Amino acid sequence: MPFVINYSGGSTTVYANQQTNDGNWSVLGTFNFAAGTAGNIRVTDAIPESGGVAMADGIKLVFASPATVPPAAPSGLTAGAGSSGGLT
Repeated sequence: MPFVINYSGGSTTVYANQQTNDGNWSVLGTFNFAAGTAGNIRVTDAIPESGGVAMADGIKLVFASPATVPPAAPSGLTAGAGSSGGLT
């Protein structure tokens, strides 16, 4: 079943078979949605029939925290060989 996902980075179609995955949630991907109402997920059946309806049992959206940026490496450090061959 195709899911059309409109998000802040554009639009993409993701296909998922709802009869697989043993009743567990199927991950469709990770998408950034801007605040407001511009983003949406449309469930379709890709079959042109008048009066037809496409349904999904549910759609679960999970907030993913933004990736954290690791701290910068320290600068201005030096190393030298000690008298016993170790670093000082």
